Amino acid sequence: ALKYQQHLDYSITYNKSSGRDETKCIVAIQIHQNHRQMIQYIPPHESDKFASAELVAIDEAAAIPLPVVRSLMTGGGTERLTFMSSTVNGYEGTGRALSLKLIKELRDKKGVSQKDAADAAAGAIVGPRANKRDAKVHEQRWAAAAEAAGGDLSLSSSLKEIELSTPIRYSLGDPVESWLNKLLCLDCGSNPGSLKLAGGAPAPADCELYSVDRDALFSYHKLSEAFLQKLMNLYTSAHYKNSPNDLQMLSDAPAHSVFVLLSPSAEQDADSLPDILAVVQVALEGKISRKAVEAQLARGHRSAGDLIPWTLSQQFGDSNFARLSGARIVRIATHPSVQGMGYGSRAIELLYRFYNGEMINLGSSGGADDGSSDEEEDDNTGDESVSEDDDDDDDDEDTPKGGIRGEKLKPRKELPPLLLPLTEVATPRLDWIGTSFGLTNQLHKFWSKAMMKMLYLRQTPNELTGEHSTIMVRALPKRTGVDDAWLPAFVKDSQRRLISLFGGSFKSM
Repeated sequence: ALKYQQHLDYSITYNKSSGRDETKCIVAIQIHQNHRQMIQYIPPHESDKFASAELVAIDEAAAIPLPVVRSLMTGGGTERLTFMSSTVNGYEGTGRALSLKLIKELRDKKGVSQKDAADAAAGAIVGPRANKRDAKVHEQRWAAAAEAAGGDLSLSSSLKEIELSTPIRYSLGDPVESWLNKLLCLDCGSNPGSLKLAGGAPAPADCELYSVDRDALFSYHKLSEAFLQKLMNLYTSAHYKNSPNDLQMLSDAPAHSVFVLLSPSAEQDADSLPDILAVVQVALEGKISRKAVEAQLARGHRSAGDLIPWTLSQQFGDSNFARLSGARIVRIATHPSVQGMGYGSRAIELLYRFYNGEMINLGSSGGADDGSSDEEEDDNTGDESVSEDDDDDDDDEDTPKGGIRGEKLKPRKELPPLLLPLTEVATPRLDWIGTSFGLTNQLHKFWSKAMMKMLYLRQTPNELTGEHSTIMVRALPKRTGVDDAWLPAFVKDSQRRLISLFGGSFKSM
């Protein structure tokens, strides 16, 4: 249409990589008819080559680390016109880091810029000292503020969002896509009506924490499926990284447990599913023999799993810590409508009281805990071998014996209740409760309010979010009676390490 001729009006540059990346494809088009213009593909990590770019288009931005995306948007300290596109839902979804973190920051920044522009426009109107009522100064200021807030702002504060809901791979309403989304809970969070709270927002102090039985949750019962969809809705809406692997871990991982915070009317209304105000996923860790820890650390390796025991044992050089047992909070998600209202803190408080033995177990005579503890004491070699007589118990349809190691993941004829109060759940003997997350001011304040103490801060930032991973722990002294003097010693040592690194690895925090 433009009647441009190659080599005269424009030139094409092809990929010159060799080896695995050797593919003939166009990486740049340079137009030099009237004035020089170039359209070029540059890998995201080579952000220094974007310095002279006037327009940047980023495809699948959620798959690129957030610090890199920020650097691409702000070339040379000034923000440029940037187009970002990303799949945030479905089986091709690359996570919600873009929408939950970066886009939220841009929205908040846009709101602040609009307020500043409105205040400046209103303050610029100065009326007469006398007869202000007749001059209608206040009406003029209100009109100017409304016009400034709704008008075109500068590039640095403008954000335009366009959503494409028409499928491009499947046809509209394709049954295969619908089946896949339903099977793997991929469309959770796409329907805003699914997150509506029917029972309102009760006082956090009146809410109670319930244990979710995973056999009943994945029994393919109609109510269980609806409850699972609600649970995954909270995960998708609150966490930046979700995948079908999380669903598999939730269903199959023996050491994982799920707790939900429900309103006080949950047990009264038996005709409908209760609203999930918060969900907490916990993984039991520890009980690693001292010999196994020392052997692994001597080789510079560590086994998969048991994140907190391995990390702290390596950090402080104390192999005795791995012998303690604890619970790591893998995920906690609060309903988007009631975030910041104390429901997450209430769930953590009840979970701590449960693991600390402050709740009376009404479902046992008191000897069940001792038996489970003694059975776990025998595991001093770090081996997770299965006993040879497992095949003889295949016909046993009752509750699994031996705690986690004796759990049998198989269909059952008689399913237990989906939700159980914590007073009817056997409490394991634990020494600590902790969590690991990307450090931010808001999250640090939340976990510090739960009496958690920071014991570890990773020196290198996370590649996806740019945040430093941290570990915070709280001791459970009433449950096992083990002296918790290790915690103040670890806290003092970690503080000394952090202070010495503030001028180096953490100087940009």
